[in-house]
This record gives sequence, structure tokens and C-alpha cells, in this order.
Amino acid sequence: MSSIVAKPLVVLGVLCVVPLAVSVATAGRLMRGQWRGLGRDAVAVARATTAATRATLGALADRR
Repeated sequence: MSSIVAKPLVVLGVLCVVPLAVSVATAGRLMRGQWRGLGRDAVAVARATTAATRATLGALADRR
């Protein structure tokens, strides 16, 4: 996969997957009544999801 295709896919993946992952993580904490540290956890989930998306697309690009 060329970088012309891979970079937009990373951006698209991050824009779609990160908000969903952050929402699920935040909802889980709120259901347990844990209010403290929500922002810090949301940032951690967003970073982890972004890294996983990049790694997955990088692995797909290397297969070619």
C-alpha cells in the first residue's frame, strides 16, 4: 500500500475508532461511579487506539 493511500487510512481510522474507544471506556467508568481521572484515561485510550491503528495499517502496508 503506498503512502498516498496509507496516510489517509490512518487519519480515517483514527477519526472513526478513537472517539468510539474513548466513549466506551468513559461509559464503563461512569457506570462504576468513578469520576476521577476520566480525562487522563480518555487520553490514554485515545493514544493506545491511535498506536494500534497505525501498527495495523503499517503491518498491512508491509505485506505488499
